Amino acid sequence: MKKNVRYFFVILAGLTVLALAHFQSNELMRADTFTITGQQQSTAFRAKWTINDAFPGSQGLFSDGMGTYVDHLLANGNCVIAFVNRDGFSMINADASDVPTYPNCGLIRNFVLKFPASSGICGYFGLPTMSGTCTLTADEEPRIFANALFARNPKPTAFRVAFNLGSDPYRLDTDAKLPITVENENTRTLTYSGTATLREGYSNNAPVVGSPFVFPFQVSVERVPQ
Repeated sequence: MKKNVRYFFVILAGLTVLALAHFQSNELMRADTFTITGQQQSTAFRAKWTINDAFPGSQGLFSDGMGTYVDHLLANGNCVIAFVNRDGFSMINADASDVPTYPNCGLIRNFVLKFPASSGICGYFGLPTMSGTCTLTADEEPRIFANALFARNPKPTAFRVAFNLGSDPYRLDTDAKLPITVENENTRTLTYSGTATLREGYSNNAPVVGSPFVFPFQVSVERVPQ
């Protein structure tokens, strides 16, 4: 009897882990088509995102050189939607100018992605290479998603950069979850030195070309209590 009970809890724990992993994957998948609603606005913390351009490496995720990305409802805000839900799900849309309810909302922002020439992505997009890298400016629906940044004891998070080129959506996923550094009650830092994979579409799991490539970056997220 005791052995059966023990096996039951082992199986239950395994199913729980699988369910949580599935949920986290689906959460980021749904996030690609996420549209913030009035209810979500009222239950979210507004946020500020900072991409550390001084983080070592000539490739990876960089800002547009205009400083911190500040949600449009905060003081000195940009034309940016940046928030943290109460469950910790975090999102930034760096160009909210096409959102009907946010006309003339300030400075329009973007992200800069630098890929190694060896990844094959430079040739895939027809990007010129310099010093072994090429640069893609994500300025069409540039978004970043992360999970559960502000949990009491935050676990490593999935991380995604999404953007469009013309009518084609792309998503760049880190191949490992990112550790979350707790700076203070309202600030978290994500640091990554591993590999990432670029895919086209919302559900296609095949990389656009080649294999995973090193994609380092460091991002800080500050939630602003309301």
